[in-house]
Amino acid sequence: MTWHADPTTLDRFRWRCRRIVARTRCSGCRSIRHGSWFQRSHLTLQEVLYLTYDILRREPARQIQREHRFSDHTISDWGVFCRDTLLVYLEGCSEKIGCPNNTVENDESKFGRRKYNRGHPVKGQWVFGGVERESGRTFLVPVPDRTADKLTNVIRAWIEPVTTLISDCWAAYQGIASHGYTHRKSLNLIR
Repeated sequence: MTWHADPTTLDRFRWRCRRIVARTRCSGCRSIRHGSWFQRSHLTLQEVLYLTYDILRREPARQIQREHRFSDHTISDWGVFCRDTLLVYLEGCSEKIGCPNNTVENDESKFGRRKYNRGHPVKGQWVFGGVERESGRTFLVPVPDRTADKLTNVIRAWIEPVTTLISDCWAAYQGIASHGYTHRKSLNLIR
């Protein structure tokens, strides 16, 4: 496939098939977005890139709105889409980590919405993850809650025994040493 100019499309380009099958040239065309993570977006590619860049840099929504004239709804929806896409990517790249003499930092967090953007999160998804200091390998998995049983099962499934674990002081981690891990507590984990 090669791309060619097509002023009738949003991006002004299309993929065109150049194969010849049974002495007949294929006339199939596809959007240059086909198969990409922004295939269903109605924004131009330039807008997609600006918006994604600003969201990933954690620019305030008001600044993005002033600079690029996107609506609040567009900024909010694209931010959710970026976070969901990153979560799917990270889940797909997750792997079992740890080994003797290696250190894994782990923590859990709840991703959700606050009512009127105030107070405690009222609904959302608990996510548990870890990073191996020496290699940078990671895992990230959704968990139903952060009870000792659930977190212990996840740790045993995703972190090799005889690994040094560094976690916060959450009570659910207190019995982890009995499962073959060296456990250290840190008050300085990034929140």
